[in-house]
Amino acid sequence: MNLTAYSQRCSGCKACLLVCALENFGLNNPKYGALNIIQHFPDPGTFEVKVCTRCGTCKDVCPTGAIEMGDNGFFRVNSEECIGCRACVEACPEKVIRFIVEKNVAFTCTGCGECVRYCPREAVTDASGEVARA
Repeated sequence: MNLTAYSQRCSGCKACLLVCALENFGLNNPKYGALNIIQHFPDPGTFEVKVCTRCGTCKDVCPTGAIEMGDNGFFRVNSEECIGCRACVEACPEKVIRFIVEKNVAFTCTGCGECVRYCPREAVTDASGEVARA
């Protein structure tokens, strides 16, 4: 999968964040979604969508080596090795790594594709065409 964001299509509904949190944690809370929707004030209705670019900054700054490239080309956080220091959260240039307080672990995009499936305005897409929309 190759996530691509089209900010001009985003309505700010945060459906992408919600389905990400539900799929990966069973949490009905968009703050745990591994995307970043930035609202630009005072320009109402203007949003900027940020997705993981797989730049590797998170992996580079992790002091325990808990972040590794997964088989699907997305970085994974090994929850047993993550010490909860949040260095990756702070270093991420797109601000898409979340810290799950309840689990004391960082989380980044897994490439599950739920954001692509459920974005009603196709602001998040899969350029490779592997993920079907709902």
